[in-house]
Amino acid sequence: MVICVKYVQTPSKIFFNKIVALLVGFFILFISVSSYYVMWRSVYNANNTLIQNLENTMLRAFDRVDDLVRSAEAVIEQNRRFFFTEESDDIDSGLFETVQMIRGMASDFPFVAEVVFYRANDDLLITTIGTATKQEFFTFEHINQGYGIEFWDNLMNTFHAPAIVPLTNHRVPNIGAHQRIFVIPRMYPLHNVGVLIFVNEVQFMDYCGLSLESVANNYIWSLYNSIGQLVLTNGEASDTFDISRLSAGGRRRMNMFGFYEHFRWFDYGDTIVHVYSFNRTVLYMFVLMLMSILLSAWIICKSIFGKTQSNDVLAAYRQLKEEIRSRSITGHTAELPKLQESFRLSIAGNLGSGDFAKVIEIVKGEVNSVIESGLAGEPLRLFLAHIYFVIAEAFIDGETWVENTFQAFLDEMEEHSCDFNQQAMVDSLLNVVAKARHYSKIQPGNSVHISEVLEFIKENYNKEIYLDTISEKYSMTSKKFSALFKRRVGIGFVEYLTSIRLEHAKKMLIESDKSIGEISKECGFSSPTTFTMSFKKHVGKTPNQYRNR
Repeated sequence: MVICVKYVQTPSKIFFNKIVALLVGFFILFISVSSYYVMWRSVYNANNTLIQNLENTMLRAFDRVDDLVRSAEAVIEQNRRFFFTEESDDIDSGLFETVQMIRGMASDFPFVAEVVFYRANDDLLITTIGTATKQEFFTFEHINQGYGIEFWDNLMNTFHAPAIVPLTNHRVPNIGAHQRIFVIPRMYPLHNVGVLIFVNEVQFMDYCGLSLESVANNYIWSLYNSIGQLVLTNGEASDTFDISRLSAGGRRRMNMFGFYEHFRWFDYGDTIVHVYSFNRTVLYMFVLMLMSILLSAWIICKSIFGKTQSNDVLAAYRQLKEEIRSRSITGHTAELPKLQESFRLSIAGNLGSGDFAKVIEIVKGEVNSVIESGLAGEPLRLFLAHIYFVIAEAFIDGETWVENTFQAFLDEMEEHSCDFNQQAMVDSLLNVVAKARHYSKIQPGNSVHISEVLEFIKENYNKEIYLDTISEKYSMTSKKFSALFKRRVGIGFVEYLTSIRLEHAKKMLIESDKSIGEISKECGFSSPTTFTMSFKKHVGKTPNQYRNR
């Protein structure tokens, strides 16, 4: 038969498990942080690779724009008479042919919204649908935010190489719908003729494979001109870009939440490319990493500061203590010998006075007595555990003692009971008792010497002793002194005083013929009635019944 108690670990095993838990916590921390970093780095590198590929795709698209510019120059060369003559008859005769060529040229490029040819300092424009004056064209068909015809005159005479000029609204002829466009102007000084190529933003981004639907992770791709004005974008972007951010030449960055940004000078027409995206996977991994960090921090803190094992020890201690007191140990029916109140008081008094040699002597006497009476095996082990409990309750920091000795005590008792070695079982208890001196809080120099109080009670139990008188001696309130006495002795001041008086009364009832009143008075009770009631309460019998038993 074994003591039915949850197994708990010895201090060395507790230390080992704390180290293991600490390592597990750091392992979880390392795995979570490293996994997040590896994933973050892979996303970052994938973004950079994709951006580079998309930039190359856009450059190829602008190469197609340059092809269009060269085609426009070819149109001018092939229609020199039309563009350079001042005679209206010549203009009329070549108009249809020229418009057809312009229309055919524009149809080869799906992103082109309009192509306009003009002669320097001439109000007449030639488009894919015929001729128009500047006033007609730029007022009713192509509307520039905040710019008038003067802007276009300056534009036509400024750009001798292809450039990108931001423009917002373009009214589609015969439909009336507005689309965002940008313009690529080119002036041919040799011929004194220029061309304006109007590029549809949405169609151009589709042609580059940069529409918001076709780009993974919802990349917001934007292009700005050399002064930070928005030229084109595939999503919601700022109308301006802070050029000063390019002082370091550009940047690629992604924060821990998955927000990615890339900007630099682009390789076409003094423009700036800006890319922005958000990767939810990075955010989810960050949240997961954060949760793992919190878990590992909890494990590490528990391994360093936790008292789980100690709590297990105390829980097991209380469980066994309750089972012994109720005599309800599974499979055990034998009645345990009852520890007399005098034994408990003697243990408390001698622990309180620091006389550990006397404690060991008292324990030896009690154990030898029950062994001589025939107690052995499981009942003896439970009886020794009962003595352990009495000692644990007798001094102020009994829980510390229990945490450090209880499991070892149980292990040794289990080992020796299997060997039927009763003396080794008793020695295990005595060894534990000997360790009690290391856990007692009664230190020399304390203002209240409980040993003095206990000695005073033993010598003056037959006199009037008041709690107030004792507490005043130590400059303490009655309540505070009573609490201190109970912590150090294990029972209250009045209860201890009453138990000492009753022990003397029991001795006098057996050894003398004095009356109940005389014994009551000599033992310090205020009246025979008080004596009788107290005796019945603590002993279970009246004084006369105890005498006549």
